[in-house]
Amino acid sequence: MFDLLLNSVTPVASIIFLGYITAKLTFFNYENGITLTKFVGRIGVPCLIINLITNFDFNNLSWLLVYGYLVSEVIIFVIGISIAYFIFRKNISESIIIGMASAFANHLFFVYPIAKFEYEENLILPIVGIIGIDILFLVFTIFILDVVTSKKINLKIILFKQFKNPPLIGIIIGLFFINTNLEVPLYFQRTISMISESAIPCGLFATGIFLSTNIDKNMIKISFLISILKVLIHPLIAVVIIKYVLDF
Repeated sequence: MFDLLLNSVTPVASIIFLGYITAKLTFFNYENGITLTKFVGRIGVPCLIINLITNFDFNNLSWLLVYGYLVSEVIIFVIGISIAYFIFRKNISESIIIGMASAFANHLFFVYPIAKFEYEENLILPIVGIIGIDILFLVFTIFILDVVTSKKINLKIILFKQFKNPPLIGIIIGLFFINTNLEVPLYFQRTISMISESAIPCGLFATGIFLSTNIDKNMIKISFLISILKVLIHPLIAVVIIKYVLDF
């Protein structure tokens, strides 16, 4: 257990801590974190997704496990929205964002790199499958937000807008290659690989920068709610559904 903590968790935590310390020393600021986040979200993550999809054999993926996790994610999403709306009296848009934050576990930046240090490729595959579900869930949440915030609902325009989402574009490109049996050009593969390797450390470093900023005291209760749902309640629900309901 100590070796796992030292050799797999510590490298991930250290990058966050480095972002935190350098921001406290004013080497970087909040705006730098925003810039890094834009690069990660618009360029790094789509490339990482393409790299994951085109390099893993999804024929061996247990979809039952992935679907079970998705059900647990939806349950937490609904619970988070309900508590935010009915107890904290947030508007529907804020409630949806709080619900998403409660349900959306960051497998891509935290779970995946730690697992990659410790496990063989076939054991990482379920995490990669859940990352895909996470991204689709995020796209769905953005779609719902667009619907509830639009003064005039036009589903065609809102649906078309979702295809401008960079992570979704990454999924589409990756699925295109594996479903058409086209070989990924070597120059494209190497470019995608180089960019994808930068996504996780840049994302972790930006997280450290954001953690160094002052916290709005009014958001502490909401943060506590999100943490409880994400860290305690969600795993319990996922275990019940996957192990006892689906008998996986």
